[in-house]
Amino acid sequence: MQLSYRCFKTGKKIANRLALPYLLKHVYTHGSDEVIRRGKKIHSIGFVELVEHDYLFSSITFRVKDDTYSTFYKVYVQNYKDYKNLSLRCACPYNLGDICRHQAAALMRLQEMIDKGMLQENEVQYDQHHTGF
Repeated sequence: MQLSYRCFKTGKKIANRLALPYLLKHVYTHGSDEVIRRGKKIHSIGFVELVEHDYLFSSITFRVKDDTYSTFYKVYVQNYKDYKNLSLRCACPYNLGDICRHQAAALMRLQEMIDKGMLQENEVQYDQHHTGF
């Protein structure tokens, strides 16, 4: 049995020889077909907005607009750098599976941001001129 995946942007099949990033693997492993389809839709429309990011604790919060209603939900992702301890939480009432469409869309956006280098830690420079050092 050979597994194949579809690219969430283009819909084209991805051969098994390519390694799928673990955040997207989490979506495809834990999401139903409906959750994945609607999560892709939410992500592609651009309904996922970064609210807060903490590089040190690898936690991030997104504001995700529902694809059907004009409702916004917050999605909290913790330990996104450690696939074994990845933790997701959404404020929506969905309880039929491991992840909801808002979490799927948030993980797709997070993977996109990681791929584009948008979450790199910037080294902080402190001006200590007034301290005399």
